[in-house]
This record gives sequence, structure tokens and C-alpha cells, in this order.
Amino acid sequence: LSVFTIFILCVSFFFLLLIQRNIRQIERVSKQKELLILETNELANTSSDLTRLVRLFVATKDQKYLNEYENILSWREGRSPRPDTVNKLLFPNRKISSENLLKELGAHEDELKLLQEAVLLSSSLVAIERQAMKSVENNSIAVGNAFPLQDENPFQFALRIINDDAYHRETEKISVPFKAFFKKLSERTNAEVEEMAKTLKVS
Repeated sequence: LSVFTIFILCVSFFFLLLIQRNIRQIERVSKQKELLILETNELANTSSDLTRLVRLFVATKDQKYLNEYENILSWREGRSPRPDTVNKLLFPNRKISSENLLKELGAHEDELKLLQEAVLLSSSLVAIERQAMKSVENNSIAVGNAFPLQDENPFQFALRIINDDAYHRETEKISVPFKAFFKKLSERTNAEVEEMAKTLKVS
């Protein structure tokens, strides 16, 4: 083989390795995006579940709804293992908070801040929801951020604070950082994939 032929083979081999590396990186970024979207959807869906469960408990006083409510908060906060019902790609039976799982899956700092904002907004709702459930459970208006109207009994009070305009405004606020997260994640991962794809074209 001539020196030129050996040189061409070496260059070809180098570009082949570069292409393979970029393909693996594109696959990694795409997988990361998929998992982050799954976990963020899980957070959004469980927030809706909490609203549904508190309303069911207030309406029925059935303890199973209160238990399910507290169970969701427990595994989301990493105090108990994640249930079998979560997506198989999102580590069922593992004890890890949603925030730490998002970090592990590769969420960037600016993306995490948006999700932390959503969790904080959800926490303010949890305070109202627990006040409503405690009022019904004890048949006595519980102390908290909400205050009873004149002549309002515990059930009326609880029903109102989880259905009034203020509550709905708070639930709507939660969707804002979630939407911003999805936009930021798509922009970031699309840019990364496009950059890698450019290298492939050059190659």
C-alpha cells in the first residue's frame, strides 16, 4: 500500500469513528429528552391527582383517598419508594425524590429552576388541601392560610377552599412553569442534535 492510500484509510477511519460518536451522542440526547419529558409529565399528572383526591376525600370522608394523597406526596419527595405504577423507564420501587431524579436524568440548572417553581406552587396548594381535609376529618375548621366565612361549617369551608376562584388560579399557575420547561428543554436538545447533525454532514 502506498503512503497516500494509508493516509486515506486513516482519515476514513477517523471520520467513521467521529460519525459513530456523534450518532451515539444524538441517541443519548434524544433518550435524555424522552425521560425528562416523561418525568415532568409525571409531576404534572400527580399534581392533578392530588386535586382529584382531596376533592374525593372532602366529598366522601373515605380514608383511602387521604391515604392515596399522602402516598403520592411521600414518594414524590423521596420519603418512600416510587410505586410500580410509574413508567418502567422511571425507576419504579426506587426511593428518590422527583427533583433528584430530574437532576440524575440530566436536567440543566435553568430547567430545574422552572420545575422547582412548579413544585413550590404545588406545595402552596398542598397547604390549602391539607387544611380542607383536616377540617372535614376533625369536623372542625382547621387553622391555615384560608379563613371561614360567617356561619360556614367545616364541610362548607373545605368544599369552598378547594373549588373557589383562588384555588383555580393557583392550579392554573402550576401549568406555566411546566410549559416553559418543555419549551426550554426542546430548544436545548434540538440545538444539541442540530449541532451534532452538522458535524455528520461535514463528515
